[in-house]
Amino acid sequence: MPTGLPQTVFARPEASLAAIGYLHHALSVDAHEIRRTHWLLGGLVGSTVFGLLGAATGVGLGECRCVKDALIGFVPGALVGFPIGALVGAQFAKPGY
Repeated sequence: MPTGLPQTVFARPEASLAAIGYLHHALSVDAHEIRRTHWLLGGLVGSTVFGLLGAATGVGLGECRCVKDALIGFVPGALVGFPIGALVGAQFAKPGY
């Protein structure tokens, strides 16, 4: 018998099977129960806002104040802003769903 596990697991296997059945039922998700959200719109807004802030920072801190400095600031800002905006947008359900 393996060590480290409670002896009741091996003494009453029907209790273990009941727990597995309960977990399977609790974790199963019906497609009709999932609500639709604005996660994609939030991600686009977040990447745009954070990207523009990054571009402004890149131009402000850059040496030549050219498009290259704006892109160097925009890309990391957009990469950070998309997941933040998606998490915020996921909190709002679409109407009618």
